[in-house]
This record gives sequence, structure tokens and C-alpha cells, in this order.
Amino acid sequence: MTTATLTYSSARNKINPFLFFGALIIGALSIFYVFEMNSLINGSYTIKNYQRQLDSVLGEGKNLEVNFAKTGFMGTIKEKTQQLSFEKVKEVKYIQILDTSLAKAK
Repeated sequence: MTTATLTYSSARNKINPFLFFGALIIGALSIFYVFEMNSLINGSYTIKNYQRQLDSVLGEGKNLEVNFAKTGFMGTIKEKTQQLSFEKVKEVKYIQILDTSLAKAK
């Protein structure tokens, strides 16, 4: 074998460093991309779950506000009626208006 043949065969067996590092970088970026997409999707689902929980808590809060307003209003009415010595109505009697009276509802 001559020197030219040895040089050609040894050059053919060497790996090009640009191709090697290029493939290495592409592989690393691909793995990084997969992990980042997984993290992004996981974060998206977490945000959706928190949003659902927030909506349910806000709904419960509105219900509690309404109930509090009702009970607070009813408590105030009870206190006022006791202060003014009102009694519960047991029997209702209506006033009958005669046909000859001045005012009459139609």
C-alpha cells in the first residue's frame, strides 16, 4: 500500500467533528424540547384545575353572602319587632265595604 491509500482510508474512518457536534446538539435540543413541552402541558392542566376550584369557591362565596344577607336581615327584623312589641298574627279579618260607600276597588 502506498501512502496516499493509507491517508485516504484513515480519513474515511474519522468522524467529522462538525457532523458529530451538530448531531449532538440536535439530539440535546430534541430532548430539551420534549421535557419543556411536557412541563408546559402539565402547567396548563394545573392552571385549569385551579381555575375550576376558584370558580367553585367563588360560587360558594356568593351563596354564603346571600345566606348571610338573609340571616342578617331576618335577625334585624326580629330585634325590631321585639323592640316594638309586635305580635304574630293569628287571624286576619277583612273590612267589608258597602256598595253605597264613596270609595270602592274594582
